Amino acid sequence: MTLYDAVRDILEQQIRQMTGTIPGVIADLDPEPLHDFRVAARRMRAVLNQVKPAIDPVQRRELARIIQEMAAMTNTKRDLDVFMESVPSMAALIPDDMQHELSLFRRRIARRRLLESRRIIAVFCSEAFRIDITRIESMIVKSGAILPGPGASLSVDTFAKDRIAKRCRRVVRDGRSIRRGILDHQMHAFRIQCKKFRYLLEFFTPVFSDIDVHDPIRRLKTLQTLLGDYNDISVQVAMIQCELTHNRRLTPAAAAMLNTLTRELQDKKDGMLIKIRRVFRIFLQGCRPVLAGSAGGKGAVR
Repeated sequence: MTLYDAVRDILEQQIRQMTGTIPGVIADLDPEPLHDFRVAARRMRAVLNQVKPAIDPVQRRELARIIQEMAAMTNTKRDLDVFMESVPSMAALIPDDMQHELSLFRRRIARRRLLESRRIIAVFCSEAFRIDITRIESMIVKSGAILPGPGASLSVDTFAKDRIAKRCRRVVRDGRSIRRGILDHQMHAFRIQCKKFRYLLEFFTPVFSDIDVHDPIRRLKTLQTLLGDYNDISVQVAMIQCELTHNRRLTPAAAAMLNTLTRELQDKKDGMLIKIRRVFRIFLQGCRPVLAGSAGGKGAVR
């Protein structure tokens, strides 16, 4: 299979996944359709940005831009969804006499989520959104609509193995820099690198016919789950700090609750960081077969 054919197959699968979530996003009965919409968008952007030679550069940039804009407009809604789901676990972190203030804070977040939901629904029901989603769907699904790029005829095997090895080495390098005091944006960047690596492994699993890549994928999923939980807490702390900074009507009792919650969440993050480093070391063992089977084993994990 050529690189062009492989990329078109991946894009077609993901655009069908994305369009299939739209009714659920509009209904807003469950946060999962929006999550699935975002995952499909991320996967399409990953293949567009990591397998650039496959398709025409002008079309590739246009597709990536539209998909990125669609995903970006859902960021706030997703953060609010995750916050609402996390309130029960937050309640376990603070004393009983602060539960009432947490409940009031939850109501304020719920109102913000409702307003954001209405905005997202309006966007998804708009003519502009319909035009954009129809346009990218037509480009991807219609035969010949996407023009081949300069590397369209390259062998999938050679290209994928080389790209996967480079991404794996970057994940290994960045993961080894994780230590106490690391900044949130650095952890977020590492999380993104892990996602890109995992997507490449999943996209091109067949090229590793002589290697079981399911084990490193499983290890990556475990690591990503921890990194996702860590990032969620970072976002929650940022939201709490925003409330403390900008809500001029905040009562002393509410401020005390939010400060206590911030300290507890920070302690939870510190504990998670230790676990992330331990899981990362386990993940390193799974990288060895992938690197050994890619690019002649260059850059093996030590």
